[in-house]
Amino acid sequence: MSRFGIFVAKTFKNISIMALRFPAVLISLAVSMVCVSMLIEGTPWDDDIFGRVIMSCVLTAFLGISTVFFAERFAAKKIIRLLLNIAVLIAGSICFLFFITGNWLWTEFVYLAVICFMLFALFIFIPAYKKTADFGKMAIIHFKSAFTAVLYALVIFAGLGIIYFTIDFLLVGLNENIMLHAANIVFLFFMPLYYLALLPNFCSSEDKERQKYEESAKYPSILAVLVSYILIPIYAVFSGVLAAYIAKIVMTQVWPVGEIGPMVLGYSISGFVLYYLALKPENKFALAFKKLFPFFLIPMIVLQLVSCAIRINAYGVTEPRYFLVLIGIFSICSAAYLIFSKVRDAAATVLIAAIFALISILPGIGAFSVSRMSQTHRLESILERNNMLEGGRLISGSQVSESDRNDISSIVDYMSQMKYLDSLKWFPEKLSEKDSLSAEEFKGVFGFEPYYSGHLPDGFQYYYAMIDPLEQLDIEGYSTFFQTDLYSNAINSEQPELPMFLADFSVGDINFKAYQKTGDQGEAIVEIRRSDFSYVLEISTLSVMENIVQANTGDNTWKGSLPAGQLTVKADGLGISVALVLQQAGIRYSQTDGYETNHLTVYFLVGESQ
Repeated sequence: MSRFGIFVAKTFKNISIMALRFPAVLISLAVSMVCVSMLIEGTPWDDDIFGRVIMSCVLTAFLGISTVFFAERFAAKKIIRLLLNIAVLIAGSICFLFFITGNWLWTEFVYLAVICFMLFALFIFIPAYKKTADFGKMAIIHFKSAFTAVLYALVIFAGLGIIYFTIDFLLVGLNENIMLHAANIVFLFFMPLYYLALLPNFCSSEDKERQKYEESAKYPSILAVLVSYILIPIYAVFSGVLAAYIAKIVMTQVWPVGEIGPMVLGYSISGFVLYYLALKPENKFALAFKKLFPFFLIPMIVLQLVSCAIRINAYGVTEPRYFLVLIGIFSICSAAYLIFSKVRDAAATVLIAAIFALISILPGIGAFSVSRMSQTHRLESILERNNMLEGGRLISGSQVSESDRNDISSIVDYMSQMKYLDSLKWFPEKLSEKDSLSAEEFKGVFGFEPYYSGHLPDGFQYYYAMIDPLEQLDIEGYSTFFQTDLYSNAINSEQPELPMFLADFSVGDINFKAYQKTGDQGEAIVEIRRSDFSYVLEISTLSVMENIVQANTGDNTWKGSLPAGQLTVKADGLGISVALVLQQAGIRYSQTDGYETNHLTVYFLVGESQ
């Protein structure tokens, strides 16, 4: 048999073994693949149902993998493994019926991601429990298996894409959904299954399984070179840069704020991944890194925690800040374990990660509970300071400073998006379930309109407006409609002598081209020409920009949605009638320097002149 034939036979054998080994995972991935296919094609059924099914299947797949590794670690009999897989499917069904809404809420995504991460950490840790399997070898096996599965999936998808576009271009037009279905099958179904097919039974005592385990655990020489002589030196240089930054902070006494947190978070996560990959090499670079990494990590994490503390002191706890702090504490605990433990079992850090993941979703101490309590306390403190909250009763107030109005507006906006307002006993119940409050609703509760400060350099201030989404547009007399975007200082790179091209359109038998340029006061101007570039007419958005600024009662106070009439400008010329309706507008304004078009989303209506 040829090498290709041997490869194909081995691949199908591994996948068939995997199907018997992970039946619950196979069923879950197959069901989710079918649901995604149905969503691609469109279905009259409620999309929320498919959302519930897909999220339940993802959770079931991770739970199924963890359960299989648990059964293998404790050498459970085949009947026990079968019953455990059935129990996993039942658990997934229960989640579908009772715990997952399918509304694609941010909270559900976070819960799902955290639980899946916790299960992932567990199925990494379980085989190494009490050193039944070598964690260093396991790390290599998981890395090689994941890398191989991703690489094969990318190659297969690229090959299918080449075939698709060749047929579509040379022979016959194909349905554009074909590649979406291909991506669904390759990445959602084949890739995770092939990854699992490459994983051996880490805890088996059978000679055949032990041989597969040892072969899979062989450390590729190219990976050893990459880890030891490329990645570790790069990481060391990055550590030196962060150390210099710490020294700068100590000397200048200027502490960091929010921007350092994600950087140090990436430093910590990449450091642990590199640490796991460096467990087996015994060269000087790898040994030095394993010894020094925990010592370098702690001061970096302290820097991150100080940055988070500054933000929390100013703006309270939110979910991202909670997770930044939690990951920082996990990093310090793991580093301390690697420094002071006599055993220095790297698998323990994975267990610590699973424990912290569990903490983050527990009621009372989890991310959402702590964030809700923190923002509630912050909001109520501001209201009490302004005598707006007495005896559990809200009192509308108009004499509130700009800073407090900004804070109240931001907190209420955040809490409405997170569905936290229903926990406030003093907040109107009929408004507590809304995703956002209109300017009128906000003013009816607090006595003033929402205020969002946005002072910009050089005297500019930022203003935002949007069209009333419930208002119907009058399109009578217009035959052409399209949407476009306008920006400041738009330049036509291909034909600098012309304004920035926007769109082609026709009215009757006459073809036109629309361009954008900037006016003397910084306003966006739409210029329309015939296709032979003869001049037709100009439409300035200056009056609309003035309406947006005038609609604000104070600096940068958002009035909410505005009537279409205040966001519309019309013009007639040479046989055509044009209306520009601003669907969303973000502009900057300075009394001395005029306007800047940060971003305008425009409905373009064109028809024959009456």
